[in-house]
Amino acid sequence: IDFKFEDVEQIVEEKLARKANIVTFLFVGALTHNKGVDNLLEAFQLVNSENIRLWLCGEGPLEKLVKEAQIQDKRICYKGQLAAEKLKTVYREADVLIAPSTWDEPFGRIIIEGNQYGLTVIGSNKAGIAEILAYMKTGEVIDPNCITEIADRIKCFSNREYYSKYIKNIPQNAFL
Repeated sequence: IDFKFEDVEQIVEEKLARKANIVTFLFVGALTHNKGVDNLLEAFQLVNSENIRLWLCGEGPLEKLVKEAQIQDKRICYKGQLAAEKLKTVYREADVLIAPSTWDEPFGRIIIEGNQYGLTVIGSNKAGIAEILAYMKTGEVIDPNCITEIADRIKCFSNREYYSKYIKNIPQNAFL
C-alpha cells in the first residue's frame, strides 16, 4: 500500500478535530455472506440512533439485500462499486470501518487501507483481521456471527470520544 506518513498524520488530525454529531460507518468489499454484509445490515438496524450512517461500497450477490435495506432505513447508503479516486474520498469522509468477515481472512488488507485514511476499525475476530487489529491497536474485534455484539460495537463507536483513542494509535502503530 503506497502512502506518505505525513498524509496519514494530517488525515488523523482532521478526523480527531471533527465535531459533527453524525458518525459514518463504512463497509468496503464484496457484498457476500462470507464478508458478513447480511449480519452487518441486521445489526445496524438494531441500533436506534439517528446520529449514525452506514455506507456500503462494492458489488456482489447481496446487492439486492443492500438496496432493500437502503430503502427501509434512510441511514443506510449503498454507493456501489467505486473507482479508486472516489473510494479515497469516501474513506476520508467516513469515520469507522467495519470488516465483519465470517470466514478466515488470510490477511485483511482492508484494515491497512482504512487506517491509511484515519479510520478506526470494527473487525472480525477471524484470522488476519484479528491479528492485524491486535498488533496495531486501531480498533476492536467482534464475533461476526453475533448480531447483538456487532450492534453493541456500533453503539460504542458512534461516540467520537470512544473511538478517538484508536485513531490516535494509527500513526504510531499502523505504519511502523
